Amino acid sequence: MGIGEYNKKCRAIVMRYSHEWEATVKRIGRWIDFENDYKTLNPTFMESVWWVFGQLFEKNLIYKGFKVMPYSTGCTTPISNFEAGQNYKDVDDPAGYSSAFLSLPFSYLFLPPDLLYDHPSP
Repeated sequence: MGIGEYNKKCRAIVMRYSHEWEATVKRIGRWIDFENDYKTLNPTFMESVWWVFGQLFEKNLIYKGFKVMPYSTGCTTPISNFEAGQNYKDVDDPAGYSSAFLSLPFSYLFLPPDLLYDHPSP
C-alpha cells in the first residue's frame, strides 16, 4: 500500500462516524457550521498551515526553544495545560529514564537486572 492509499483509508476511518458526530453535537446544543466546516485532514487546511508557518519563518519569527511540558507520571504521557490545572499536585516519581540507553535497540539486554526489575514498593 502506498502513501496515497494509506491516506485515503485514514480519511475514510475519520469520516466513518462524521454523521453521528454531527447529530451528537447538535443534540448537546453546541453550534457548529457543519456545511462550511474545515477538517484538519483536508489538504487545503494542511497547506494553509504550512503557508502560515512559511510566512512566519521568512520573517524570522520561528525559533527553536524549550518548553516545560506537564507530564502524567501515572500515564507516562504529556498532558495539556487544562488537564494539568485539574487537581494538580507534585508527586515523587520513582521511575528513571535514560535516553542514552532507551534509544538503543535491545537496550534492556545491556542494563543491569536491578535497574530493570527493582521497583520500590509503595
